[in-house]
Amino acid sequence: CFSYSCAAEISCRMLSQYLSGICSSGTLCCFDDFHKLTSSVLNVVIYYMQVIKTCRDVKKDSVLINAREVPLIATSAYFVTMNYLKCVRKELYAIVMSSLRPCAMFESENRVVAEVLLCSSGFTAAPILARKLSSFCQLAERNLSEESHYSFGMRNIKQVISLASERKKVFYINWGNVCFPLETIESLLLIRCIQDVITPRLIPRDQQLFHSLLSDHFPGVPQVFTDQQAIEKLIEDIVHE
Repeated sequence: CFSYSCAAEISCRMLSQYLSGICSSGTLCCFDDFHKLTSSVLNVVIYYMQVIKTCRDVKKDSVLINAREVPLIATSAYFVTMNYLKCVRKELYAIVMSSLRPCAMFESENRVVAEVLLCSSGFTAAPILARKLSSFCQLAERNLSEESHYSFGMRNIKQVISLASERKKVFYINWGNVCFPLETIESLLLIRCIQDVITPRLIPRDQQLFHSLLSDHFPGVPQVFTDQQAIEKLIEDIVHE
């Protein structure tokens, strides 16, 4: 089973090759954020999905995708997730709904998922950190500006935890020489990863509120502030060279 994150940069050729692989291997695939595809790509993909469905209905063992005959294994299947509120063209949403069988989906329990991911990465304070991280992202989504590039959902949480997991592997050997409690060390690591993932996306008026929310959820744990002016000056110097 695979999950494919859709984006506006994905072409018809890329998705047709992916569909060919799904059909010929008999795997399951979920096309996440299907609404992010461009209208031209979306129309082509829907057409291929209808062709695949027709071939399955008549129990054919092959399907024609992108002018190429591809084996069609019965166990292959695909699913899509769409956010109606973020779908720019509502008529495209109607096309997808008419071509695929809709189903209801509950909102994911971010705290539980975050706790499982943190536990699998070796964080001893996983339950506490998961509760703080999910609560922080929820409040940030409610209180910060409604910018199109902001994301505080499950994808953002997973990105933070993935970065924390990688850094934990690198710095774990040095933790034995630190006198702080292990929970504090893990909180420091998680805070830095939250800052590194989210701070570059923030607009200026949201930065102070962001750091205040972070301090409220991790009281007593110091934050590391990046010298943004020094970074901008370094970029300008490199550009001028």
